[in-house]
Amino acid sequence: MKVWFIPAVLAAAAAAGPAGVLFVGNSYTFANGGLALHLRAFYASANPGISIETAEITAGGATLANHWNNPAVQEAISSGEWDTVVFQEQSTRPVTDPLLMYTYADSLGDLAVVSGTAPAFLMTWSRRNDPEMLVDLDAAYRYAAGLSGALVAPAGQAFRRSELENPDILLYEADDSHPDPRGTYLTVCLLYAFLWDSSPVGAEYVSDPSISPNERIALQETAWRTLGSLAVAGSAGGSP
Repeated sequence: MKVWFIPAVLAAAAAAGPAGVLFVGNSYTFANGGLALHLRAFYASANPGISIETAEITAGGATLANHWNNPAVQEAISSGEWDTVVFQEQSTRPVTDPLLMYTYADSLGDLAVVSGTAPAFLMTWSRRNDPEMLVDLDAAYRYAAGLSGALVAPAGQAFRRSELENPDILLYEADDSHPDPRGTYLTVCLLYAFLWDSSPVGAEYVSDPSISPNERIALQETAWRTLGSLAVAGSAGGSP
């Protein structure tokens, strides 16, 4: 049976004080200064006087298999120092080899759970010139997350919504794959809404000075609407 709900993974931590979020991914995670850096700054902007701890373990092109075989990743997760760990798979593996993704998503997710850390998965976005890719990304991330009872932060769906609602706001670098500063900012807004079940709308922080006030508000609103319109629980339980 599938259970669908909107998370409040760190809601208590948001009220009580510092919390810790570890990111495990690749260039989609560390682009434009990195999600860890910008999420920490965004949180501080939205919650004056309260701070969180963030860190990332990333490498260009890294897969979940690479991370599972990296002792530093296993040590960081097993330490129990993090409230949540956010995993991001290599951008095409959910489409080209989802079964391999599931193997290591399951292993990493279970390691987080036994270490007292909440696992989550960052659903990435389609290539700009291949929007139908999102269908397979969505299905793969939801199934992979469900293997360990994790939740899915649907950044890919936020990208799609933004492109439909605000086509003049460009989210991609010239390679049609990596996020430009606005794509990273949208992902940060989505993660804030996802992890703390709080609206990002109104926060003054921007991850890049080229983001205009109108773009800032539009991207914040898109992130919040995305979370309000989608289920984010994993879906494993049937056939992959």
